[in-house]
Amino acid sequence: RGAFTGAQNSRPGLLRSADGGLLFLDEIGELGLDEQAMLHTAQVIADLAPHVLGVVEAESRPVLKRFHELLSMKLGVEARFRHIMLVDGNDDRGIDVGLATAEGYPIGAVTSHVDLRLPDGKTPLFSRDCPDYVVTTPAGARLHVLPNHFKSKFGGNDQSSRNRRKAQARATAEIYEALRAAGEEN
Repeated sequence: RGAFTGAQNSRPGLLRSADGGLLFLDEIGELGLDEQAMLHTAQVIADLAPHVLGVVEAESRPVLKRFHELLSMKLGVEARFRHIMLVDGNDDRGIDVGLATAEGYPIGAVTSHVDLRLPDGKTPLFSRDCPDYVVTTPAGARLHVLPNHFKSKFGGNDQSSRNRRKAQARATAEIYEALRAAGEEN
């Protein structure tokens, strides 16, 4: 059987497949700290030991930092992430995207794209933001991380919602292509 209630079989899944690299999490603030699912998520993070962790749907930098500290204590593992950053976006509920990095992977410049608009010129393109976090690796390479949470299907899967998700994806690709054109490699 699998590792959570209702699981019928065991499989490695996408989180385990991240293999110590870059990992994105969604909705970490939705579960209580003592709930089993939260501990499983924290255990996966501890097992993978990623150097860079992208997080979506986090409430604030202090909440994200406290989440990390409490779960590290609860699991009895060393707090891994030395650098934790979160940029406020367009979501009035205070649900934003953030980044956590290990010692030796400092977060440098952060560029927000919160002011990009849909063609009407009024509606924000990104539901939260599409920040560009620049992380320096121990070898000195610059890594651009663009954590994002495209418009949720939960909020609607009609044509308008699909068009917005496509516009968000196109804009993210354009940001990436502009970085590449400027000589950025990662």
